[in-house]
Amino acid sequence: MTNTTDFTPQAPKPTRSKVAIGVAALFALAAVSGGIAACGGGTATTLVPGPTVTRTVPAAPVKIKLAPVKAFASAPSTPAPVATQPAAAPASSAPASMTSSEQQAVDAAQSYLNDGDGFSAYSLAQQLTSSYGNSFSQSDAQFAISYLSPDWDAQAVDAAKGYVNDGSGFSASGLTQQLTSDYGNGFTPVQAEYAVAQVMPGSAAAAPASAAPQAQVPGTTDPWTVVSQYYANIESQDYTDAWALQSPGYQASNGSLAGWSAGYADAGAETLTENSESGDTVSFNLSAVDTATGSTQQFACSFTVDPTSGLITSGACTQTGES
Repeated sequence: MTNTTDFTPQAPKPTRSKVAIGVAALFALAAVSGGIAACGGGTATTLVPGPTVTRTVPAAPVKIKLAPVKAFASAPSTPAPVATQPAAAPASSAPASMTSSEQQAVDAAQSYLNDGDGFSAYSLAQQLTSSYGNSFSQSDAQFAISYLSPDWDAQAVDAAKGYVNDGSGFSASGLTQQLTSDYGNGFTPVQAEYAVAQVMPGSAAAAPASAAPQAQVPGTTDPWTVVSQYYANIESQDYTDAWALQSPGYQASNGSLAGWSAGYADAGAETLTENSESGDTVSFNLSAVDTATGSTQQFACSFTVDPTSGLITSGACTQTGES
């Protein structure tokens, strides 16, 4: 872009060449002659001023703010050699079946677990899935938690140390409540009690917090057997026992026991029919009576059971009909 600057013009200064000097001499003679002629009654010569001149000034160059470049701590004295072969990709410990989003969820979860604040399965799942956190899907968050299989006792100790050292002042009982609350850290009572015992040794006030159930390893790891027992507990409203068949990560994705069990308030008789079983995953049809409406709802379900602990690590049902 070129800016035109208007200003009051000044008559250009003529170049004093030999020709110009000669012309000037002629004019001088003419002036003398004119003067003589004027005195003697001759014709006078009048000089006409030059034209007005407008000069176009090129605009100053526009300054572009460049994005900052991250400099090296010390510049190399010689240029780096040009690579003639592509660099080998770093070896990854992730299984070949891990998706990109699952890998990202694993990386994020590992970062949180390593920062020393102390995360429970519940709070880690909340952090990974929250729109204020990482916004991962429930399935990716659950995968990351199950894949990493953290030491939740150690995480509870980290959280407890943070509270004890921050100057707020906690009794053993208050610290236990803080660690187990859904509005606090969401650790299980056993994890919280262990942590309190570590940071407040000998404290008799570390009373059991307990009414919340703990996941117990079932007597079998067969997926169909575990799932059948799980729904039998739900049908008989033994929600505590059903909750205990969920892995910590699956419990975290389901929220709290109270909130999860409330979803089965209108559940009546249930019938399960196995379709197939592949490795640790079982697919089945579920028929459940809704006591509020009297209708029977049909679902297609798929659950995965950890082969070591025998706990349900994930489960999903999709409604296929109602009668």
